[in-house]
Amino acid sequence: MSIAGLPVQVILAAIPLIMTVDGIIARARSGVNVMSDMLVAILLDVGQSKSASATKSIAE
Repeated sequence: MSIAGLPVQVILAAIPLIMTVDGIIARARSGVNVMSDMLVAILLDVGQSKSASATKSIAE
């Protein structure tokens, strides 16, 4: 029996390779997610600092 036209032996041989590559890709994806969260936090902090200083100078 074949799945999607591939012999079962090929599928069974490919599973460990796919699992290894998937782990590496998942770690890279997590790293990108953390870096994007940090970037957004930094941008929000900079924007809040600028608007706080602008509000302070207007009040004076």
